[in-house]
Amino acid sequence: MIKLLACVCSIVVLSFISAGMPLAERIQPSVKVEAAQKKYWISSTGKTHNSSCRYYNNCKGYWSDTGSGNNCKICGGANK
Repeated sequence: MIKLLACVCSIVVLSFISAGMPLAERIQPSVKVEAAQKKYWISSTGKTHNSSCRYYNNCKGYWSDTGSGNNCKICGGANK
């Protein structure tokens, strides 16, 4: 099982290398662009988090320009 996992990981890494662009450059710009365009992080529980929150982009969720109406009690969400 471990050999299979190592083989799969090697294939994934080699596919990124063969594409001519480092892995970090393929992933990071899209995340930075997405974050720059959106103001809030809506977690999978439906709570709105702003950039000062420990849960901002640190849990399952999605970006949004507007709050969900259910603000985080730690950071204040869209109310701050």
